[in-house]
Amino acid sequence: MMTDDSWREWDDAFTTAYIFNKKAHQLLEVRMGQDAPYHSLWNDGYALVHGNPSFDAGFWIITFSHLAQQFNVPISWMAALRFSAIADPNSGYRWVLRQLPNFVEEEGGCNESLWAAHLDGLKAGLITNKEFPFQRRPENEHISTMAMSAAKQAAESLDLSLSQYLIHLADTT
Repeated sequence: MMTDDSWREWDDAFTTAYIFNKKAHQLLEVRMGQDAPYHSLWNDGYALVHGNPSFDAGFWIITFSHLAQQFNVPISWMAALRFSAIADPNSGYRWVLRQLPNFVEEEGGCNESLWAAHLDGLKAGLITNKEFPFQRRPENEHISTMAMSAAKQAAESLDLSLSQYLIHLADTT
């Protein structure tokens, strides 16, 4: 499992991405602050990175993919964990694993990463019990239902099965 600490160390590509994202965030924050009284060009971009000054979704998906390959597990399993980054040029760039959150809210809805990890674990043969003991949040179920409907329509319009369409979609990205 994660007993070997070598997974924590970043290679140069991750360090470069981190520094790039940090500089981009700083520039965006400065431009937003200086230009907001005159125009709102930077508002949307700033809203996307505010509160997450070091990384963006692209960096994290690459991180999850990298770690998933190291441990031979689905990407969603890494996304379900809670990573943080230590980005200190003096002590090194590395990931750390934080305490896991409560995956189920008081209202009973589970974190979507738990559901995704369950589905991907089944698909990979790492989980054998198909029963999922939690409820998904209604808004997440709605998003999945809408996406499934759109995928089925697109598959039908291309005269493909749903699985063929999803493979086709993956090949074109």
